[in-house]
Amino acid sequence: MILDDKSFDGINADDILSLIPGIPEGHRLDYKRDLPAEGAKGIRDFLADVSALANTAGGFLLYGVEEGRDDSDKTGLPTGVCGVDAPKNEEVFIAAWQGRTTDTQLIEPRLIPAPRFRFIDFPGGKKVLMVFVQKSLLAPHWCRYEEKARKFYIRHECNNMLMDIGEVRHAFVEARQIPERVDDFRRLRASQILANEAPLPLGDGFTVVIHLLPLSSFAADAPSLDTMMLAGRTAMRCLGRNAYANRPNFDGMLFSNSSNEGVARCYSQVYRYGAVEIVQAQSRELEKQQVESTGAAFVRARMLERDVIETVTDWLEVLSELQAQPPVFVCLSLLRVKNMVLVSGDRESLYKGDVEDIPRIDKDMLFIAPVIAEALVGNVGRLLRPAFDVLWQASGRAKSLFYNAEGDRVGD
Repeated sequence: MILDDKSFDGINADDILSLIPGIPEGHRLDYKRDLPAEGAKGIRDFLADVSALANTAGGFLLYGVEEGRDDSDKTGLPTGVCGVDAPKNEEVFIAAWQGRTTDTQLIEPRLIPAPRFRFIDFPGGKKVLMVFVQKSLLAPHWCRYEEKARKFYIRHECNNMLMDIGEVRHAFVEARQIPERVDDFRRLRASQILANEAPLPLGDGFTVVIHLLPLSSFAADAPSLDTMMLAGRTAMRCLGRNAYANRPNFDGMLFSNSSNEGVARCYSQVYRYGAVEIVQAQSRELEKQQVESTGAAFVRARMLERDVIETVTDWLEVLSELQAQPPVFVCLSLLRVKNMVLVSGDRESLYKGDVEDIPRIDKDMLFIAPVIAEALVGNVGRLLRPAFDVLWQASGRAKSLFYNAEGDRVGD
């Protein structure tokens, strides 16, 4: 479709006019003469339109485009731009209707990302409201408004239809597969890293792995990102270090930081379909030295949390540059960690007995439940708090020591 060939912000009046008269409504395009109306019927119709697109293939709602008629029935063919009476405050209007798409009392599960709204100016002062709804991999979404019944809609040709029981069942099965596929991917990659099948040779000790997995990367038609635009980048974040070396590889683009012995301290692999893998590994020799000096190998928790937050923040920004779409599953995994302890301080030296009373981690691999970044910018420290709390619980403490009661970072 014509509108798919341009960015959302780049679509203009000429692009809308190019749809007329030859491009009819379809399963990804819906014309509306008037803006969605306040009141029960208007809100119900709007929720049905949005959820139907999300449950089907995504697409556009265009308000302010006249449709032809055959007797009293609409033909689905656009005949011209009639325009809409734009509200006095467009931002307030958009925020109100967009908020309804993310209100779980109206649509559940919540649409992530929220549909995008934009008024497009036409000659003569006319405006068209364009709404873009992304195909959801969390479908099916039900909607309701002032009704007890939860209704699942899907778009057939140029109409919204209630999903039948078979369509609902199929959609639920597909939705349940996403968390499983996220977990399968990270565990597969962990096993390959442990088997020395990483892109570069790594240390053989404690290893931290971060995966950023856009939901869109699990779609059968996942878009290929232009990872070559990152060629030549320097000082890319890699868990407390900067990865200066970079080169294209079969999977996309690889950034690394290697020691003098040719063993990588860390690397960041950007995959063409949008995933990012960041790995840092230390040597067993360092852990032996820690055991000799303190009685146990240890992880400096404050430093680890800070490095993870900074790394995830930077790579979400890179995904934004690559035009990857949120939401993004953020997965933190710790490998070869059994019998290690978390220490809270950043002191250079610890001494015998400093770790005696700290419980040891009793698993060799910690696959911490993913957190979901609903946008590519935001407070990553707050986002990652649940993951850090689980890490501390694995070491016998109730929660991370570096957050206050409001969920904000302290002590960095």
